[in-house]
Amino acid sequence: MPPKSNSQRMNVRLRSPAAVVLIAAVAIRAGVIWGVPGGFAKDIDSYAAVADNLVRHGVFGYGERATAFRPPLYPILLAGVRATGLSWTWGAGGLHLILGVATVALAISLARRLGLGEGAWLAGLLTACDPLLLFHSRLLMTETLSAALVTAAAWTAAEAEHRDAAVAWFCAGVLLGWNALARSTFLAWIPVAVVLIVLAGSGTGTAASPSGAGRGHGAWLAGGSLDRRAWRRAFLAALGAAAVLLPWGIRNAVIFGSPVFATHGGYALYLANNPDYYAYLLAPGRRGVWDAAEFNRRWEGELRAAGVEGEPAADRLAYDLAWRTIAAQPGTFFRACLGRLASFWGVLPSVGDGNGAAFRRWARYAVAGFYAMEMLAAVGGVWAILRGRRARLPNVDAGERTPCPGCRPSQKIALGWMVSAIVVLTLVHGFYWTNLRMRAPVMPGVAVFAAAGIAAAWRRWSRKGRLVSSR
Repeated sequence: MPPKSNSQRMNVRLRSPAAVVLIAAVAIRAGVIWGVPGGFAKDIDSYAAVADNLVRHGVFGYGERATAFRPPLYPILLAGVRATGLSWTWGAGGLHLILGVATVALAISLARRLGLGEGAWLAGLLTACDPLLLFHSRLLMTETLSAALVTAAAWTAAEAEHRDAAVAWFCAGVLLGWNALARSTFLAWIPVAVVLIVLAGSGTGTAASPSGAGRGHGAWLAGGSLDRRAWRRAFLAALGAAAVLLPWGIRNAVIFGSPVFATHGGYALYLANNPDYYAYLLAPGRRGVWDAAEFNRRWEGELRAAGVEGEPAADRLAYDLAWRTIAAQPGTFFRACLGRLASFWGVLPSVGDGNGAAFRRWARYAVAGFYAMEMLAAVGGVWAILRGRRARLPNVDAGERTPCPGCRPSQKIALGWMVSAIVVLTLVHGFYWTNLRMRAPVMPGVAVFAAAGIAAAWRRWSRKGRLVSSR
């Protein structure tokens, strides 16, 4: 049989499920961004205002007044778009389209790294159709950028471990830092991710070690000496994160007298733990979403009454008032934490203006159904990967079929970084202000695990079907 020509090979690649998903992702994102009226019309968090100011005045802030209240990466990217002369509709829309499709491609690659093989396209399809990511792709907000960066960080770490490349580890750290500069909540992810690099490289936890290949979950953490190369990799990643974070901290230290890294953390904590919100939680028969308008008016009054000037001082006051509220009502604080976790992982979007319309009502139910099924599949996927019994995933590094407890470090680091990002973001938003959209950055990771769960269920069902038919 004659070998296939280059054109024939290209035709096969274009017809592969992953290629079809990527083409569909472009069409879906473009349709949502430019086909639905009103995209990029509102600047809810003032990212566009800061970007415009950066272009016009060269100041990250408002007029001549500098600010550190918003994380800097997204406004800087928007400023680059604005400098080209494009409108937000086309400039920010094009940026979001590129980031969104890149996220889909990275989700597919991560799924392959975890051993889904041809079934990896499922992760891309779930990411491409994710309602949260689609909805926010047409808004001037950080969800699209942050989802791309989280997925890129996990992918880069897996590639760095697989290739044992110093530059790649440094780049993985840079991506960790960029995550924090896009969403301050990811500052807490950096130390966890660095520690996982060390643990993934432990001498007893690698598939190359005969003594460690079959020890199960504990092989990652228990016994033996840690590989010195793992410490070097961790140092390189930490160095990469520091390289992008330190300029922001130094800038803020020069301007505000304080090396601010976590922007508006005090306000976010106080917004989630203040007397007004606690009263709302305790109100009998409460309905709808809490309106923070009155709280914000009172907060402005508290700043004036305390004579506070400057963002760092205001943030310290907010932290102080929040911890006072928590100490005065610990029971309500615990109830609020549970409510925030439920809101963070909720499946039904909140009711907005005009939501009485039948279309909006059924759209909310459709979103809830999508997330309910995806999260159920994701739980099954994590279980299948960790247990490696009923769904024995192929080891893509070694080219053999082994359960994940004996998989190679590149698979472990991909799994560890994705799981840790989800866990860290969940824990942080248990204390700070949250809602359903706050989990958007980790939804590509959830899609990867959901794809693993669907693939495992399919294999199990197919195996049972073959057994029944053979009887």
